[in-house]
Amino acid sequence: MLVLLTTPAVAKKPETKPAAPPFPHEKSDLKPDPATKFGKLPNGLRYVILQNREPRGRVSLRLLIDAGSLHENDDQRGLAHFLEHMAFNGSKHYPPGTLINFFQRMGMSFGGDTNASTGFDRTTYMLELAHSDDTTIAEGLRVFSDYAGGLLLTEEEINREREVILSEKRARDSVGYRTFVAQFEAMLGTTRFPQRLPIGTPEIITAAPREQFKDFWNTWYRPERMVAVVVGDFADTGAVEKMIKDSLGDLTARAPARPVPSLGELANFEGVRAIFHPEPEAPATSISISRITPHQREPDTAARRLQRLPRSLAISMLNRRLSILAKKEDAPFVSAGVSVAEQYDFLRDASFSLTAKPEQWSAALAAGEQELRRALEHGFTRAELTEAAANMVNSLEQAVKTASTRRSQNLADQITGSIAGDNVFTTPADNLALLKPALESITPEDCVRALRENFSAPGRFVMVSGNAKIEGDPSAAITAAYEQARRVAVAPPEGNEQDTWAYTHFGAPGEITKREHIADLDIHLITFANGVRLNLKKTDFEAGRISLGARIGHGSITEPPDQRGLAALAGGTFAAGGLGKHSADDLRRILAGRNAGWSFAPDADAFRFGGATTPEDLQLQFQLLGAMLTDPGYREESLRVARKGIEQLYLSFRHTVNGPLATEIANLLASGDHRFGMPPQHEMMARNLDEVKAWLTPQFADGALEVAVVGDLDLDATIAAAAETVGALPPRAPKPELPELK
Repeated sequence: MLVLLTTPAVAKKPETKPAAPPFPHEKSDLKPDPATKFGKLPNGLRYVILQNREPRGRVSLRLLIDAGSLHENDDQRGLAHFLEHMAFNGSKHYPPGTLINFFQRMGMSFGGDTNASTGFDRTTYMLELAHSDDTTIAEGLRVFSDYAGGLLLTEEEINREREVILSEKRARDSVGYRTFVAQFEAMLGTTRFPQRLPIGTPEIITAAPREQFKDFWNTWYRPERMVAVVVGDFADTGAVEKMIKDSLGDLTARAPARPVPSLGELANFEGVRAIFHPEPEAPATSISISRITPHQREPDTAARRLQRLPRSLAISMLNRRLSILAKKEDAPFVSAGVSVAEQYDFLRDASFSLTAKPEQWSAALAAGEQELRRALEHGFTRAELTEAAANMVNSLEQAVKTASTRRSQNLADQITGSIAGDNVFTTPADNLALLKPALESITPEDCVRALRENFSAPGRFVMVSGNAKIEGDPSAAITAAYEQARRVAVAPPEGNEQDTWAYTHFGAPGEITKREHIADLDIHLITFANGVRLNLKKTDFEAGRISLGARIGHGSITEPPDQRGLAALAGGTFAAGGLGKHSADDLRRILAGRNAGWSFAPDADAFRFGGATTPEDLQLQFQLLGAMLTDPGYREESLRVARKGIEQLYLSFRHTVNGPLATEIANLLASGDHRFGMPPQHEMMARNLDEVKAWLTPQFADGALEVAVVGDLDLDATIAAAAETVGALPPRAPKPELPELK
């Protein structure tokens, strides 16, 4: 008998539809902003809607795609970014060449009001609608619907766009980008990241067939991987929700779901791995000490936020120390900073970075290693923590006060970023309520413990890049320099005395000699007896914020002919020189937790001060302006920092088109006028603080002064604060015409 062996039929199970991930707040004890509407369509697409009145009559739209370059196959490298470009080159409702014209007809500009970006793990499309009526919002959502499910991806348009992408890739070929690539390859070479840079490879950009574009788009642009965000000044949240359902509810997956690719494994080692990446055209040398460890994303909870708080304070305090050290006469680095970040649900990067002159790379590396170790071994002082905590509390409080006038564009970006980062979109008030009590009880020991936890990995990458020249074996030299630095013992940090604000009295308050109200502009014009003019306008655009500007003297038109570059040096040193009784670092301590500060720049016809404050700190802001005009510091530390920056600037001039444009050409276009264009480097380096002081002092002493104040202000309080400060200054001379200098 013949027996036939067969395999019994097995019923095929229907393919399980991938589920959309939950919103961050659905797995947290944190409450989202109650004004925000969260929802999910039957097809899995999630959406967030928030009414917001600023700017009036505008709406911000975002479409987040949970897919980026990390999701590409080997033969698709660069297509996630390329596909983002193709979204503007033909779709179901917008034939090729018509979308940009459509945006312009709606009052939008390409690049300004409509744009997109592609990263390693996400793609984001952005629309800033010029109007907030239902028709405009529906049109914007229809554009998103085409991005998500209606792209044409024609051969002709793909081929036309190839050169655009290649041009963008060429434009990115800079010192910074090449260094970034080298760092990725050296530190993350065992992972997927270096092989999935979003810009892609020339071979695939020039030759990838249409089928590969369709494969990526069909596979990863699926509803359960999408989030639509609508924020703006619309009338009815329910109407917007219906528009989302009508526009995006019919989207379906066009291909089977594909597993998210593995990101690989991080290098696991002990000791030092030295990296040298030379870039002769770089304006400086960069040094970094990095510890990269595995990290998986944790739910965003109240406990996690409180746990991260000491680390944030530690980083703030250490960066503050580095800012002070960079100003010292023997500082071997120009700037330095420490950071810790969790990225891509995959890694934690704890890094210490410095910028230095090329011949000082080893000294800078030693300083960086020792300052980091000083913090790890000896921690922080109570005074440092008090300053850092005060600044953080102030930031939280100001966020609450200005919450009612936040701009829709920023809110849309925050919501999109929070969802992509799996963080709960909480209110500023709830953030303050959670974190302020904790800030009052955190100790210096808590902060150093948190810093140690993030810098405790046994292996570290030490990288030197830029214009340094390291003879022989660079890796061996870097390792030797690092090990030598580690053998030096470090002492505890020095304590700082807490100064008190020394500028509270400027004489008898000034009397008002003229007061005028311009009704159609609602501007109040005040003139004090000393000639100082004060212009006021109350607005409600930004709750709790006041913007100020001041103009005094004649400006750079009076720069001495034999002192070319003096205006540039004054702009770079004046504010950094602090005041006669307080250095710039003293001011940061004294003003911690307050909202006061002024920028300074020479304009052609006046010296310009600019700043922002709050109603509570308006008087302090005016006192600070009065102090800067009457007792500027002109400290040598400001000149040291400025000259380091000047050296880097002129090095960059040698290798970029900005060099000739900023120097010879600018001066040539002005017929050789000494006030236009940067002078040769040797002339710039010859300028000094004595010259700056001699130039500014007489103009500050009696130069015409006009102050403008705009924002959430009280008129009487503002006039009183001005009268007690700028109104009390010595008499001002009328502003001369100076025709001989024009």
